[in-house]
Amino acid sequence: HVQPGAEFQSRTGRLYTIGEVTARRFEVIRDGGKPCLVSWKLVNSTLDRLQSGEVLTYQANGSQGGISYTVAVEAGVLFALKDLAICDNTTRTISLKKE
Repeated sequence: HVQPGAEFQSRTGRLYTIGEVTARRFEVIRDGGKPCLVSWKLVNSTLDRLQSGEVLTYQANGSQGGISYTVAVEAGVLFALKDLAICDNTTRTISLKKE
């Protein structure tokens, strides 16, 4: 469901648009126009971490328990996983949605 032209908001309310989508990655275009690349490998590894029960931290690199320090990358991954992941603004964490 990551389609070029799709618009979404980050957890902070910033507007992003999906740019080019390829087999390896997709672009997240910030409202200022600068694109940020998100790899499908990062999306898949994030899903694997969530499915293993890991709770991820906002705006932290993978080695620090998060997805990415770059909010646009984090927002793109969460958009790709929007049906599977949930953000908790109180605890500033990301976890797998309960079924």
